[in-house]
Amino acid sequence: MGTVLDAAQVAAARDAADALLAEHGARSDYGVIALEAWRRQPVFAELLVPLARVACSLLGVPVVAIFQDLVIDKPPSARATLPWHQDQAYLPLDRDDGVVAWVALDDAGGESGCLRYVSGTHREGLRGPADFPGVERHADDPEPIDAAGRQVVVAEARAGEAWFHHPLTWHSSPPNLAADNRRAWSVWFVGDDTRWAPDRAPDHPYLRELEPTPGTPLDPGRFPRHLGFSSRNPAESVRGWEG
Repeated sequence: MGTVLDAAQVAAARDAADALLAEHGARSDYGVIALEAWRRQPVFAELLVPLARVACSLLGVPVVAIFQDLVIDKPPSARATLPWHQDQAYLPLDRDDGVVAWVALDDAGGESGCLRYVSGTHREGLRGPADFPGVERHADDPEPIDAAGRQVVVAEARAGEAWFHHPLTWHSSPPNLAADNRRAWSVWFVGDDTRWAPDRAPDHPYLRELEPTPGTPLDPGRFPRHLGFSSRNPAESVRGWEG
């Protein structure tokens, strides 16, 4: 975890997030979510650059692709606990790597429903999707991990700070019990050579929209590439990656 946005960038991102959520937000018991923030608000497209640099450094690659992103507002009225899950279980991609950035646009503490990570779970492989509404679980899916008795990292963050996690890392967030909203921006970065694997997540909305052929690369026109650092040299302040 480290600071990725300065005060002016945070203020601009909050304004852009509010406009996006008001126009495109989908409300649920977990909060209000708006997809494809960087495509709909130029502010987020500009802010991809510092995040991509950290993602390249963590992955040890010179280039990353932006697969998807979203803005979420968890207001005090959102009383449902986001269940333990892996992001990778919902991605129609051919490999279990990449990195997810979770950027706090407001201070996110334990009371306001910040993320929780189960330490070390990125080493335990891919399991089945969690029990989200509208997500079908299959009889042969491994059961989601039981976090009881495991080391859980409470990922508190100040506005402008980000946590980066492996897409196989199990994470969750409880309800927001504070008085203020808790807005955040999540971005999924993948390797430049990542390819489509629709059978791995057949319900992903991109499959209906783009109808990709299995084994083909991600189109740079839709999933832009960002240059970063060519060697693995994550800043000491970035925590939550390996767990």
